[in-house]
Amino acid sequence: MCSVHAEKSCDYSVGQTHKSMALAASQTLLRTLGWVYQNAETGTVPVYRCYSSALKTHFASNQSDCEGRGTMEWRLGYALAS
Repeated sequence: MCSVHAEKSCDYSVGQTHKSMALAASQTLLRTLGWVYQNAETGTVPVYRCYSSALKTHFASNQSDCEGRGTMEWRLGYALAS
């Protein structure tokens, strides 16, 4: 049995971020970005939440080094490889 959850994009007063947890009252749901598995499954790759201090924004990457464009904060889950 696998566990899958939605990865959401939320709007804060200071910018946008990825959010796996429940939305707080001060956040506005913008869209569902996609679905990730909680645990690694066959045919999946890890997805990480990254932060770019230069652009002051968050982004997702399937590389733990965030492709050299930011700092990895944590693993969001595992997504199907294309």
